[in-house]
Amino acid sequence: MKRPTRIRAFTLAETLVAMLLTGILLLTVMEGLTLFFQLEIRQTEALLASGRAREGYYRLERLVAASEAATLHIWRGGRAAHLMLRNSALLYADGHFRDTLLRDAAALRLTVRRPGADTMEIVFGAGFAARFPVMPSVRERHEQALDKLEKEYGYDEE
Repeated sequence: MKRPTRIRAFTLAETLVAMLLTGILLLTVMEGLTLFFQLEIRQTEALLASGRAREGYYRLERLVAASEAATLHIWRGGRAAHLMLRNSALLYADGHFRDTLLRDAAALRLTVRRPGADTMEIVFGAGFAARFPVMPSVRERHEQALDKLEKEYGYDEE
């Protein structure tokens, strides 16, 4: 009489417990990955928003630096353009072209300081302000230099 061969295997109860633990572990890992990806998406959105704001600052700085004079009208290359504050957004308009430079702007001011550069100030809703110097045009600076030279030379007017 031959002895029956024993095959080692898990019982049904052991298999069910292993499947239950694997399922709990898998759900926990998946929930952790979901939270991680949501955090990564929020971080990416925050970086994009700050990148857009920084790009707006730099575009505004280049725009003001290339301007010959600025109030709400900007003279650039002999053509008039406009900076407008609409619904807390700073807009640039040049003919039919429109561009949103910054959001959350509360005020747009031009401080006139003579002699020297005027200052364009943009106040934001968060409570801080950005200031940009507005230099006089080349023609205006040339005329000021000529006036200064003439005053120093001492012409006698009759």
